Amino acid sequence: MTSEMTTRERFQAVMNFQPFDRLPIVEWAPWWDKTIERWRSEGLPAELGWGDLYRHFGLDIYYQGGFGVRKEGCPSASHHGAGIVTDMDDYEKNVRPFLFPWPAVNEEVWIDWAEQQKRGEVALWFTLEGYFWFARGLLGIEPHMYAFYDHPELMHRINEDLTDWLVKIIDKVLSICTPDFMTFAEDMSYNHGPMLSKTLFDEFMLPYYHRVIPRMKEAGVITIVDSDGDITEPA
Repeated sequence: MTSEMTTRERFQAVMNFQPFDRLPIVEWAPWWDKTIERWRSEGLPAELGWGDLYRHFGLDIYYQGGFGVRKEGCPSASHHGAGIVTDMDDYEKNVRPFLFPWPAVNEEVWIDWAEQQKRGEVALWFTLEGYFWFARGLLGIEPHMYAFYDHPELMHRINEDLTDWLVKIIDKVLSICTPDFMTFAEDMSYNHGPMLSKTLFDEFMLPYYHRVIPRMKEAGVITIVDSDGDITEPA
């Protein structure tokens, strides 16, 4: 029988199809503030903060890093599903100046996380906005779908700019530590298939994935696309 593992050892063993002591116990979508209030009314010690609950409940601890793509003052959509970009001129003049802040990596936090990771106490990961997700947020849900056909140059420009920024993010994180895995936020599929064809994926997304994924593979970072559904066709 495999002896007791650290959180990081357990994650690496499971993901690499090696023997493990038990499956990880993970709270993927953490508790709401109202949930904690309820637990405290039922006896949860008041001094336990949000982050302390992982250890209190005996969970495996996974630290997730994220990076804000928009600067303060960036235009906001008028309602959910609406966009903030209409065309190339609008993007370059009114929105691009408010995107891709730098520095974007909190070194102090990541150095602290890296020390805990070295001790095996945590599995460390980060999320990047992907090429479907990010453009949709700028253009709006419906206009984004038309933009593959109506504004191809804009779509490529957005993804080129995003890629340049993502490469800087990845290189900075890797200069501090090697995360155990990462995810691309895409939400580009439903249960019956993706929201774009393989042809569109290959033209507008794949070239940019080819610029960033090899960097992480070379470093040994497991790469996952959060598709939200069946991604078989583009893949």
